[in-house]
Amino acid sequence: MKPMFEGVIHDAIPAEWDKIELVKENPLLDREFLDIVRRGSNIPFRLVTHPAYCCAEYTMRLNVLSFSRFFLPIKVTIICVPVSIGSKGYVGDIKALIQDYKRRKGIYIILNDDKKLPKNKNRTTRTLPTCVFYNTYENFEEYLNTLRSSYRRRIITAMQKGSCLTIKQINNSEFTEEMYQLYLNVVTASKYPLEILSIDFFRLFKGQLFCFYDKDTPVAFVLLKNSKDTLYFVFGGMDYNKRAQYDLYYNMLILVIQQGLAGEFSKIDFGQTAESSKLRVGCKCQDRYMHVMTGNKLLDALISRFINIFGYQLKDEGLRAFKKHNQMSVIHRNIEDISDMNKPTKTGEICH
Repeated sequence: MKPMFEGVIHDAIPAEWDKIELVKENPLLDREFLDIVRRGSNIPFRLVTHPAYCCAEYTMRLNVLSFSRFFLPIKVTIICVPVSIGSKGYVGDIKALIQDYKRRKGIYIILNDDKKLPKNKNRTTRTLPTCVFYNTYENFEEYLNTLRSSYRRRIITAMQKGSCLTIKQINNSEFTEEMYQLYLNVVTASKYPLEILSIDFFRLFKGQLFCFYDKDTPVAFVLLKNSKDTLYFVFGGMDYNKRAQYDLYYNMLILVIQQGLAGEFSKIDFGQTAESSKLRVGCKCQDRYMHVMTGNKLLDALISRFINIFGYQLKDEGLRAFKKHNQMSVIHRNIEDISDMNKPTKTGEICH
């Protein structure tokens, strides 16, 4: 007889959720954030508790070949933060999670993990990388001076194009229908949308909201959230008809860097997609992985054999924004981060 699934599935946020020690290690799984997502998202996510792990999951029909030119929609359950943020949606023992989920029927995808599974568990492939900016600068001017000349000119040109715009930090409650349409513009243009957030999400979200105005008309915005030493670029929106005129996307990225430098954050997490633009302003791509599992041995074996067709392949365009000496400094910092990740950690400890 097949063992029963040991996790407890909750359709609502359980009363004890914030008291679980594992959950406290992931700010994107805290009650306040999940409650805002619940009220502002069309994703009916569930929470799962278990002595060895906790996670968020939701079921949807997904094109599992979305990173290729083929279309294969399949009903799957995704384990991740229930908004499009490039962080994992579980805490605790990944081995215990996988072992437990294989007791359930269906196909399950753990999305945006920062580590591969062991080699003998070949159900791991790459998903969209997340773009991270490492802050080693005293101010914005010093940052500009470390860039190669062509990349520096590109940023200065963008700032000149956007110089006639007014940028204001506003309260989330002031998020308007016009601004929400800017977000919908981005969702419509996205190759890999997973959910559509309602206007209430932006009005309730506890973060920093900056809006770009052409006179009195909003033409772009960025939504930021900070946690410990990291600033997250959570969502943005723009008027694509004004994108070229004001170089909107570059100016959005520049604003995020300026806020990260001003706040003295050691890292800025720019999230996934648009890697080329983010690399040009000095980000580094960090691999993110997805693990696929099922409770069916035959299907599991097929997935293990053909796992790479589900994955995302990032093309190396040779984009190196910084001068050579600064490249070495960032590489050294990346090595330090990897060393930190390999140090012994408490059970369930995760990196963001």
